[in-house]
Amino acid sequence: MIMKKVAYVIILWLTASLLAGGCSRDTKEDAGEEVLVNLDISVALSDVAQTLARGVKEDAGPANDDEKMQKLRVVVVRENGIVEKNGLMNLSQPAVMNERLSERLKVVSKEWKQIYLFVNEDNEKIKVGHGDSDESVSLTSFLESMAVGSVFPTEEISELTVRLDMPSGQLEGALPMSECHWVYVPKKDHECELFVTRSAVKFSFRITNKGSKDSKLTELTIKNMMDKEYYLPRNAKYENEEIDGNKYLAIQTYDIPSFAKEYDYKQEGLEISLPVNKEVALKPIYLLEGKHEGAYSVGIKVNGANMEGVLENLPRKLPRNTHVVVNITINNKNLEFEVNVEPYREVELEPGFGIN
Repeated sequence: MIMKKVAYVIILWLTASLLAGGCSRDTKEDAGEEVLVNLDISVALSDVAQTLARGVKEDAGPANDDEKMQKLRVVVVRENGIVEKNGLMNLSQPAVMNERLSERLKVVSKEWKQIYLFVNEDNEKIKVGHGDSDESVSLTSFLESMAVGSVFPTEEISELTVRLDMPSGQLEGALPMSECHWVYVPKKDHECELFVTRSAVKFSFRITNKGSKDSKLTELTIKNMMDKEYYLPRNAKYENEEIDGNKYLAIQTYDIPSFAKEYDYKQEGLEISLPVNKEVALKPIYLLEGKHEGAYSVGIKVNGANMEGVLENLPRKLPRNTHVVVNITINNKNLEFEVNVEPYREVELEPGFGIN
């Protein structure tokens, strides 16, 4: 079987250009009596406003409500490690582009805050545990236990991991999203624009049958994926990327758990028809971020024949909030994988939330 070089479309779920500046680290003022000020927070989750390459447009926006914010929890932690605010809002509908809500928090001024953002925490299909433990915890119960005035459990939060249960091997339901931001609040009303990051690598497949007869897809495999990741981004560093004069944030470095193991994600028993000269889009697949020493590969079984290709151009570092689109063309004797590389183009989204 002749195999051509594998190609792919990789599209980053990038945070908005407005986030590149983030919240400025103002010079610390002299300590004194506690003064309450208003802190206005907006939270962004970027999606696509425009696209350039063929194939990107079809996969640019959220495929379903699972990729959107449905619930948002905000936890504000003071410099001394004490929880200052902990509130949850159920959005009336999943947050979409161009939606704008607002909320104002009353907080102590003249100090740095850590602002933790947790999205879609109550999805029971997502298995969250402490470190390498196979025992799941109720994420909602854990987050609700962070009472105002209590010590924030920094170490416990940092050790939370998301794990994939086999044999399904993928995230199901509303996707978890999270971030932690440092914000300095001066002795005056202040506002800050923050963002959350989807905790998934999204794979989209489009298959075109250019053979002489109709075919049937019965299996799909994505090799060398990871079975665990940190719930919160661990040591993630974001850098600006400039595209057509616009700046975007992209994850450049990040940590994965030392105990995370590689596995091959597989869908078996499929019955997907592949008519001649027709493009068929498969349902999105949501996997975890990872790092692989070699190249990633994809395998499919069509009409009982196994075919595999190496994704040579796919980066070995595959961070969360990344969208990989694989275009496959099936000929009579071989597969062809087409490559295009396009970043997500975003629009500003600032969903608000109600917190006392």
